[in-house]
Amino acid sequence: MAATTGILGIAAIIFFLAIFLNYGRKVFSYKKNNPLATASFLGAAYLWVFVVLYTPGVFVFGMAFIMTGVFLAILANGGKIGVVEISLSGPLRQSSSEARKTKSGMILMFIGILLLVGTVSATYFYVRKFLALNNYSQALALFEKSGDIDATGKKLMKAAKMDKQDEYYRALSELGLISLNKIVTNKDLPADKAVAMFQDNLSAAIAYAREAVGLNSADPINWMQLGRIYESVAAFKVNKADEAALNAYAEAFKVSPLDPSPFVAAARLAMQTKKIDDARGYLQSALALKPDFADALFMLAQIEAQAGNLKEAILRTEQASAVSPNNFGIFFQLGLLQYQNNNFSAARSAFERTVGLNSDYANARYFLGLIYDRQGLKEKAIEQFELIQKTNPDNGEVKKILSNLKKF
Repeated sequence: MAATTGILGIAAIIFFLAIFLNYGRKVFSYKKNNPLATASFLGAAYLWVFVVLYTPGVFVFGMAFIMTGVFLAILANGGKIGVVEISLSGPLRQSSSEARKTKSGMILMFIGILLLVGTVSATYFYVRKFLALNNYSQALALFEKSGDIDATGKKLMKAAKMDKQDEYYRALSELGLISLNKIVTNKDLPADKAVAMFQDNLSAAIAYAREAVGLNSADPINWMQLGRIYESVAAFKVNKADEAALNAYAEAFKVSPLDPSPFVAAARLAMQTKKIDDARGYLQSALALKPDFADALFMLAQIEAQAGNLKEAILRTEQASAVSPNNFGIFFQLGLLQYQNNNFSAARSAFERTVGLNSDYANARYFLGLIYDRQGLKEKAIEQFELIQKTNPDNGEVKKILSNLKKF
């Protein structure tokens, strides 16, 4: 609440609640207590506790104001608090000469009309925002449940038309990226149709990402999303896609100069386009900002491993595992590197950590079984391959290894 309302907002809330509690104290100090006033105060106080201590929905927030209004109305009706009445028609009931001399009634009426128009307008925009958010939530739930891209896109478009928010357009561009991946992996589509669909979806995804940037260029997430769209097609040699992606990542860094993520994204793109030295440079820049950034360390380890620098790759992976101790993927990579380096004890520890974090990681169990067999721990090796066989019953290689282990 402090982050979204600011110091002035928090001060206003505290001031409001102080007045409210002061009136509540007076209710209990009256000689002739009004049970309705007491009940409405306690009900309102109960709701305000939820508003302050939790994140209330619209219903709870609205009920808190309604109960507060009921409480104040009861106090006003009982004469416990002062009431100021402003009559819009009062001056008009005076004589014509008096009406000409004063414009207060007309001024008040004009103010009332402005307030009414403002209230109606605010209600209209609020309802549109609410409906847009509702469509956005439905779109996310629909995609999570069914994965229906077309139906999800229609819901997102409804949300974006009702309320232009960068978040909605960012979601539309992400949906376009998913569509691109499906088109590329769909082998049943005719080539000409696939090319046309790919171009249409790419253009739409870029347009949505650019719209998000246009609505809120100060949010680095929007620039990163635009970069991801271009990066996704850089491997297909789309004209200047890699350059556009790097420009977007550079803009993200300008907006958020302490965030190393744009450098990691740029390094990922450089690796994709086989510019290994550029990738190293980007990752070094990321680590200069955040020396313990696991993504950068892990990616740098992959580069060193591909270059044959096993010791450097192992060092970087160990650093990544230290700052990300629950990432089983990093420990699996560390185990592979140690295995390639013939350091089987260290590889065993890494693979054991991997399966400890993810018991269904069959690849880690495979190498762990091989290491157990190499170290003479046949029962443990058999246990690992039997666990693999449960999740991969048709794997002939696993059956053969189990058979050999049980024979000898």
